[in-house]
Amino acid sequence: MESKAPCCQRRRLARVLRCFGSGNSDGFSGPQTAEECPRYRDLCTKRRYIIVGCPRKTLRRGGTLQDFAEERRSPQNWEKERRKCTQCGGQLFRVWCLGIGDCDRYFANMWQLRLLGKLILVLLGASTWALTLSIPEENSIQPTHSSSGPCHVVEPTEIVCRGMQSLEEVSSNIPEELRAQVTKLTLENAVQGVWTRDDLVKLPSLHTVVFNHSYFSEWELPTRPDAPSLSRLILEDCWNNDTLKTSKMRSTLSLTTETLAGLGGLEEFHIIDCYVLDLNLSTIETVKPLQLLNIVGGGLNCTKDKLWMLEWMDEGRANITNTTKCFVVSSGEMTLFSTRYSFNDHQFLLCMKYVKETERDCPSQCQCNVQGFKESQYPIIHLLCERVGLTQLPEVIPRCTTRMQFGWNNITDINTLFTNKNYRRMDSILLNNNQISYINGDLFYNYIKGRPLDVYINLANNKLTTLPIKEINRIYDEARKTSQFYPTFNLADNPWNCDNCSFLPEFQKLVYYQSTMIPDYHDIRCPSDSEHHPKERLILIDVESQCSPGPPLLSLIDILNITLALLLLLLIINFLHNFYQYRRHGKLPWIIIRMPFC
Repeated sequence: MESKAPCCQRRRLARVLRCFGSGNSDGFSGPQTAEECPRYRDLCTKRRYIIVGCPRKTLRRGGTLQDFAEERRSPQNWEKERRKCTQCGGQLFRVWCLGIGDCDRYFANMWQLRLLGKLILVLLGASTWALTLSIPEENSIQPTHSSSGPCHVVEPTEIVCRGMQSLEEVSSNIPEELRAQVTKLTLENAVQGVWTRDDLVKLPSLHTVVFNHSYFSEWELPTRPDAPSLSRLILEDCWNNDTLKTSKMRSTLSLTTETLAGLGGLEEFHIIDCYVLDLNLSTIETVKPLQLLNIVGGGLNCTKDKLWMLEWMDEGRANITNTTKCFVVSSGEMTLFSTRYSFNDHQFLLCMKYVKETERDCPSQCQCNVQGFKESQYPIIHLLCERVGLTQLPEVIPRCTTRMQFGWNNITDINTLFTNKNYRRMDSILLNNNQISYINGDLFYNYIKGRPLDVYINLANNKLTTLPIKEINRIYDEARKTSQFYPTFNLADNPWNCDNCSFLPEFQKLVYYQSTMIPDYHDIRCPSDSEHHPKERLILIDVESQCSPGPPLLSLIDILNITLALLLLLLIINFLHNFYQYRRHGKLPWIIIRMPFC
């Protein structure tokens, strides 16, 4: 036993020791760091025994550390205990002592198991590799013919060409015996050039053309009657506009009438992972209607001129996946609105649904535009109805309208704004230059109280003489206490009643204390026909001098003099009455009769 090398000096055991936790009741603790390993090697060399295990169960049953060691003397239990220790976690991993013979048997078994595991892994890897070679992938290219140059034959009916600038180059790079069989042509990394079906005359059976990661150039009208008629066009990751890019700097694709001029008669048009700026299929449908428009991934510029796509989907002529997004065109300079409050990276179908609803519910005299989305996933819809002669607010507007401009009309009543649910999500209400003369305080309070957003109301240049001051103050007080939303007003150029002392003081206080909520407070003036303050700024009016109570009709001294005069008059009347009674009836006054000296 003494001649054997201590097991702790083995390299494997040194690696194991670095994983052991703290010590035990025997005073032997495992190393906490790699630097402490030499000290524990010396300790193991002196004691000449070691064990790896989790004694917690044995100790919990009331056993001792020796019982634990006896339970694990058989070598077949070592691997099972090692797995248990691994499950216990690092905090329960411990080092205890046992004989060197058991330690040697443990590492002998471990060496055999590791060797067996490596052999199994090698055999599995070899079998997997052999299986991969014997079973080709579904989409793997296994050419049956080969040709030099930029084109190669995938199958007798399919050709793949790279870096082409014209279709004339394609024909010259295809073996002559295969030209009549080719039905599908794939162009990869094609560059800007001239495309025409006249160059495909040598491929009479061709009906499918695929552009992959290529510049998609204009197709000129064919002049030869024997030019093949393409029925299927696939564009995958293509572009032709390097100036107008997406916010992620992806080049865009414009499919205009000029670009697609030479592709009349297509039956299927597949657009995959392209960012389409314009899409006009009128030239394609000059020969016959397109049967299928398939758009997968990528993005579209979400404008009104894309609404026809929704109609095609209803008719079964188009398919647009949910992965297709809207994108914002960038010419190099992005604004906060175009990045944060826009269609950018929202689903195309969702955006176009709101665009369609907005067009349907837009009043006939107005213009309605969907500008984008907020963080709350509600669209930003602007309703423009300026200078169209409206006398009242329309009852039907797009349901998610957030901004309305009704300036320069003849509107007199705005109760519809407070009662119609379609106006509930407004955050900007422009009613300037109308004929509004009255605002219902209760309706206004309930409208502002139940809103989830801030609101800006422009009431400048109307016919307002008063405001519901009580309700407005109540709104501001409650908002201050509960951190809710504050309304903001524009109130200039209204004929305010500056001669009414029951309104003027409270109105001046509102404007003064809420000046941050009334941006044009310095332009609020009294009308020119005001009796006391014509054209004077409201915040400069001396309200106290105008509306303070006047001097009383009777001063205190006057009241005292009148009281004394009345008392004197009563005494005179009483004297005359007593004198009359004495002369006529000889009756003395009552007070004289009661006096003791009489």
